[in-house]
Amino acid sequence: MDQIKNATIADAIAHIEQLCRTRRSGTLFLASSKNMMGQMILMDGDVINIRYLRERGLDALKRIFETDYFKELSFLEKERAAIRSQVDSSLPSRSELFGVLRRLTNTHASPPPAREIPSRVAQSQQRSSAREANTAQLIEIVSAELAIYIGPMAPIICRQQLKGVANSADILKSLDKIASVIDDSTKANAFKHNVRAKIQTSA
Repeated sequence: MDQIKNATIADAIAHIEQLCRTRRSGTLFLASSKNMMGQMILMDGDVINIRYLRERGLDALKRIFETDYFKELSFLEKERAAIRSQVDSSLPSRSELFGVLRRLTNTHASPPPAREIPSRVAQSQQRSSAREANTAQLIEIVSAELAIYIGPMAPIICRQQLKGVANSADILKSLDKIASVIDDSTKANAFKHNVRAKIQTSA
C-alpha cells in the first residue's frame, strides 16, 4: 500500500497523476486536515469513481479538496474485477478531470503543518470516564475488523464515522455506513457480522 503523510494539495494532485500514468487500479483514500475521508477509485489509470460522504463525481472531488492539506494519502491496490462495477459514467475525461484538479491547486495552496496536530479524540480520551473508555474499546474492535478489509486507513474512517457515539447501540447503527467503503458486498456483510458478534461478546 502506498502512503504519503502531510501532503499539500499539489502533492496530492501529483500523486493522482502518477497513479494514472502508471495505470494503477485500486482506491485512493484522501484524509483531510479535519480527518474527513474522500475516495478516488482508479481502473487502469482512469478515475472511474469519486466519493465524499454522500456526494459523488465532481461535487465530491471539490469537497475532497476543500482542505488546507491532507493528513494522509493511501492507495489500496485492487483487481480490476473488484472495481469494474464502480464505474461512474458521468465523470469527465481524464484530461478534463485534471483541468479541474489544477484549478483546485490554484485555489488551495496552504502548506501542511510542521508537526502532527493532536486529535480531539486523543485529548478527549485523556479525560474520559470509565464509560467513555468502554466506548473507545468498542471503536477499536470496529477499527481492527475494518483494517482486515481496507488496511491502515481503517482508524481514520472509524474516527470520522463514529465521532460522538455514546454506546454500542450507536456504533451498531453506524455499521452500514462504515461498511460502504468495502467494495465487495460479501466482505462488507462479513465485516458487519463479525463486528456485531464481537461487540455482543464484549458486552
